Amino acid sequence: MVAEKSGVSVWELGRMDLFVGLGDGALAKIKRLCWSDVFAPGEIIFIEGTKATDVYLLVGGQVVLEIRVNGVQQQFTTTIDSINKGHVFGWSALVEPYVLTASARCTQPTRVVRINGNDLLDLFEEYPQIGYMVMKNLSTIVSSRLTAMRLGLQREIRQLLLRDW
Repeated sequence: MVAEKSGVSVWELGRMDLFVGLGDGALAKIKRLCWSDVFAPGEIIFIEGTKATDVYLLVGGQVVLEIRVNGVQQQFTTTIDSINKGHVFGWSALVEPYVLTASARCTQPTRVVRINGNDLLDLFEEYPQIGYMVMKNLSTIVSSRLTAMRLGLQREIRQLLLRDW
C-alpha cells in the first residue's frame, strides 16, 4: 500500500454514496480529513474482527468483502459483497463497538480515500447537520449490505447442501 495526503476533489467526494446530499462547503471540510491509498490485486485492506479505525471510499478498482464461516468440520471464507467505485466500506469506524464486520480484499489495482473515523466523528460533533446527513446515508448503506450478506450466506448454504448430497 502507498499512502499520501488525498488529491480527491470535492466533486469526487460528492459522488460517494456516504456523502450524497452534502454541499460543497461540507465536502470541503471532509476533504481536509482524506488520505489516498493505492493497493495491489490480492492485497488485504483490513481483517474482520479487528478494530475499525478508518472509513474507506472506493475511487477506482474493486474490493470484495469477505467473512469467515465456521462450519461443522471446516472453516471457509465467503464473499458477501463487491464494492464498486463511489461506495463506502469500513464504515464500522463510525459505529460502536468499532469492530470490522468483514475483511476487505482488492481484486484489481485499487485506489481508495481513507478517513480516520474519530476525525470524522469529531467533525460531526462540530457540524451536526453534516453528521446527520452522513449517518442517514450510512443507515441506508448498512441496510443494503445486510441484505447482500443474507443473500450471500443463502448461496453458500445452498452450495454446501448440494455438495453433501
